[in-house]
Amino acid sequence: MKPQPLDQGNLRTKIIDRLKNNKQFKYLYNEFEEFLECSKNELSKGFVLHPNENQKVVIDILALFELTIEETIKEIKQRIEKACYFYWLYKDKPALLWKEREEYRRNLMKLDKLEDDYYRFDVDNYNEWLFKLAFKDVMKCQL
Repeated sequence: MKPQPLDQGNLRTKIIDRLKNNKQFKYLYNEFEEFLECSKNELSKGFVLHPNENQKVVIDILALFELTIEETIKEIKQRIEKACYFYWLYKDKPALLWKEREEYRRNLMKLDKLEDDYYRFDVDNYNEWLFKLAFKDVMKCQL
């Protein structure tokens, strides 16, 4: 499989497809589709079909699933944006990371050597380490 850019619509579709394979969700979804089909048939005859109590619950649950999916996608997208911003902010700039982010100084000291009271960084090593740091949960790599 070739690498792909982030596709929010594709992610949403994949989540819904996976949910449809869940036994309980499949039942709810089938109930909902059955209600929609009946509604379409009744509308074509000029009637409006109102959902019964069970169907209302199913519709509410599916709406909650939809909202949860959208909120989850939004959260994932925000986390990816933050990780990208972190990486691009500090890429090729170990001195800036050293200055602004004290919590990473120990890791930076392990990366390279001290010369004349200054740390000299191999930028390629640093950028690779920074990338792994920024995307460690996605890449499942050791720092």
